[in-house]
Amino acid sequence: MLADFIERLQLTDLTVVGNDTGGALCQILCANRPDLVGRLVLTNCDALEHFPPKAFRPIEAAGAHVPGLVAGLNLLLRARSVRRILLAAAPLTIQPLPDELPAAWFAPLRDRSIRIDLRAVLQGISAKHTLAAAERLGSFDRPALIAWGVRDRFFPLSDAERLAEILPCSRLERNRRCPNLCSIRSTAAARRPVAGTGELVAAVFGEHHLLGAGSVQVVGDVRT
Repeated sequence: MLADFIERLQLTDLTVVGNDTGGALCQILCANRPDLVGRLVLTNCDALEHFPPKAFRPIEAAGAHVPGLVAGLNLLLRARSVRRILLAAAPLTIQPLPDELPAAWFAPLRDRSIRIDLRAVLQGISAKHTLAAAERLGSFDRPALIAWGVRDRFFPLSDAERLAEILPCSRLERNRRCPNLCSIRSTAAARRPVAGTGELVAAVFGEHHLLGAGSVQVVGDVRT
């Protein structure tokens, strides 16, 4: 789907940025269609054997196979108190998130077609895809930046280190203050891990809250 999207828009000189589940999708894209990508940036994300992370496997399995569960979650997550409890149980950032962010993330679940798509995605998630991608990423000879928060409870630093070894033109930046969603930070803080990448810094880590959970960011020029 990402490859089709890129080709349909005729994007060139392309940078893809992925975090969380989006990072796995970027790895799969670069492994299978390296010709479409000029640069890769990964923050804390699914990789290798952790797709999904071990802590989320029961939730992923339930959402994939228990009828009505995703619809029930949609109703529950409309309540601010439920969102607050959920993020307190699985903190993803150093400071608590303003409620408008998770509210915006979960709002699309009100659309039945999106709930159907989500269940299909959950049924398809498997480490076999990221492991297969890892076998081919060694041929991705474009610049790759891995900016990883070492305080992450879900995505281990060892995955970042293994990705850095696999990707031949990669650079690993360890952020010792940052947990899972290290892309959700102020501009100045977010720019430090990617210093030296020129205009990519401004394009990818622009203003506060640019990237959300499980996102893929595509930066490139559109042919006219």
